Amino acid sequence: MVEAIIILISLSFVSSMIMFVYLTLFSKNPDDFKSSDDIIKAIKELINDPPVIPYIGFRGFFKGLILPLFPVFIFILLGSLFALPSIIEQIGTNDWVETKATVDFADERQETYCDAEGNCSTDYWTHVEYIYEYENVSYSGSRYTFISRMESGLSGDFPTGKEIDIFVDSKNPHESLMIKGWDGVWVEAVWILEVIGFGLSIILACLILWKIGFHLQSSENKNIALGVHRKIKDEEGLLDSENNNSDQELVSKNNWIGPDGTESGPDVPEDWYLTYNGPAPIVEEIFDENYAVDRGNGTVPIHFYIKKWGVPEGFGKTDHEKLWSFE
Repeated sequence: MVEAIIILISLSFVSSMIMFVYLTLFSKNPDDFKSSDDIIKAIKELINDPPVIPYIGFRGFFKGLILPLFPVFIFILLGSLFALPSIIEQIGTNDWVETKATVDFADERQETYCDAEGNCSTDYWTHVEYIYEYENVSYSGSRYTFISRMESGLSGDFPTGKEIDIFVDSKNPHESLMIKGWDGVWVEAVWILEVIGFGLSIILACLILWKIGFHLQSSENKNIALGVHRKIKDEEGLLDSENNNSDQELVSKNNWIGPDGTESGPDVPEDWYLTYNGPAPIVEEIFDENYAVDRGNGTVPIHFYIKKWGVPEGFGKTDHEKLWSFE
């Protein structure tokens, strides 16, 4: 199990790296890649002059992890609603009585379904016929669960004469099955969880690589990414503030009106926080001895922030922060 998890995570990281390189290269004009030498040259250029990796905060990380799987959740929900009668019937077998049965025979079966357009699909499963006695009366059955059939390729595990455990409805002994109650529901849930887990691992690997790439890029690219992030955030969430301060004169055309009417942008003075009298800026990241915040030029020295507003929520764990929080 542990080995499978390690392999899964490794494959996720490798596929994520391949996807990142692919998207970065082919975001350019595909005509530029006429030979393998062109691709190698592009990879070298990517290494020597990497693109700006956008900033992704906690909310963006969470959305990036959940939203891609949202259609999967919808599909599972619709499938569960469609199968609800069978699920309820399966759960109702939770109090069925366990008894012994003898395998009569087992074989592999298949069934093909075609729609009106001629598209066909085939289901494969293992059919096990068993014989059992209940209160000295002999019965036969073949049901695996009320929800599903046994997966294919298992007929060899059920030779004729083999004794197996089954479950019988004491009120109607003609009814029996091989897996009762919630165990039968879990059999179906396992593969769904495996699909979701694999999808989450791929997405998580992409997001982690994205986050690592953001921190490893040059300070210049990092500042560009933070500037773009702040500008988008301000434009989307603070339009009212911008309208209320439309007459405010900006230091530079590269700046904009940020949270609480604070001028924000790359051309804001580095010591902007000394004259800032608004509420505590929202801290997003830690860069060296500075907090990355949502206004001004995007940074406030940690020692200044802690002395004026205290340790921001969710932070205060680094040695530098602790040094100033204890003074």
